[in-house]
Amino acid sequence: MWCIPAQGNARFVCQMEVVLEVYKRPKDLLHPVVCMDETSVQCIKEVRPPITAEPGQS
Repeated sequence: MWCIPAQGNARFVCQMEVVLEVYKRPKDLLHPVVCMDETSVQCIKEVRPPITAEPGQS
């Protein structure tokens, strides 16, 4: 588990507020907001049904 050192709290909060302001921006199709999560889980999902292979195909 990580924690923010006491001497870094104010600076961290200030920077976090800057980051959170990004999420409040109006939708802009030319400049979309892309979110990243700091997780070690790889998210893979089938977006369409797989095509079943037939004999003789590789």
